[in-house]
Amino acid sequence: MMDDKAAVLVDTNVLLSATAPFRPLHRAALVVLNDWPNQGTVLAASLQVFREYLAVATRPVDLGKQVHDANLVATALASGVTRLVTANCGDFSRFSKEIEILDLSGLASETAASP
Repeated sequence: MMDDKAAVLVDTNVLLSATAPFRPLHRAALVVLNDWPNQGTVLAASLQVFREYLAVATRPVDLGKQVHDANLVATALASGVTRLVTANCGDFSRFSKEIEILDLSGLASETAASP
């Protein structure tokens, strides 16, 4: 269990945005993955995130299935992670009482944002 208040769970769409320069949130995702750790933020991901990343990166499909989102939040909470960064805040709004949702698109205009 992670007991670090500086930890943030990274959603699949952040990884997809970081590795696909054509995505509108590419630069914001790079800030999250490259700059946040250097500023003391611990980034976390689950095997589910990596599995979905590989599936979508090699065979694009529609993201945002409710089961995936619920599983991701449950994984974060079970691990002691209380924040999640995502480009799909609407998909996670029903969990806003349980976990803080950080909007990747809100970081798009910031060059070195940290939560």
